[in-house]
Amino acid sequence: MNGFWLGVVSGVPLMVSVGPIAVLLVELGIGQGFRRAWPAAIGVATADLTFATIAALSGAGLQRALHPYATAMRVFAAAALLLMAAVMLRRAIGELRATRVGASVADGTSAATPTVRADARLAPRMLALTLMNPMTIVAFTTLVLATGERASNLGWPLGIAAASATVHLLLVGFGSSLRRALPPLGAIWFRVAGSLLICGLAANLVLHQ
Repeated sequence: MNGFWLGVVSGVPLMVSVGPIAVLLVELGIGQGFRRAWPAAIGVATADLTFATIAALSGAGLQRALHPYATAMRVFAAAALLLMAAVMLRRAIGELRATRVGASVADGTSAATPTVRADARLAPRMLALTLMNPMTIVAFTTLVLATGERASNLGWPLGIAAASATVHLLLVGFGSSLRRALPPLGAIWFRVAGSLLICGLAANLVLHQ
């Protein structure tokens, strides 16, 4: 049990750092609402559980083993981020064009969520994207080395997963709250800004040495 709470306490600061995953989760909350977008957070938490388990078992060995492939992983991760940013930007442009022809922006936004059923496809998408982020590997390996032997038991990865699920569900919920609070054009421009931020993060991922 001590390992579990250690995972929760050490995992929360790691999860709240601003990155492309956080931006995507907030955007999904804005675009689709919490009831539909919450599986995305579960996908991220599943990836974090996977990383935490492997990192706890292998420690620095994981980072050394993947080091030769770091550049390729950065390129693939950046490409995936750019693709998602392009989808966000295309959606925003489409909604802006709708306003110019007199369409209701509110109707255009709600068209993306015809039902309130959860979109289960978001979980594997966010799982794959999180697994492809090499910075996550480095972060977890560093965290294991910092916490020492206490991170080598099963409770630690479970605590990390609990922290991840909590923080990322809150990010989706935050986006859903913005969806209700922002005016229609505010939601559109947030999506534009988010797509540009993700492009910048993707560029930084490739250029990072």
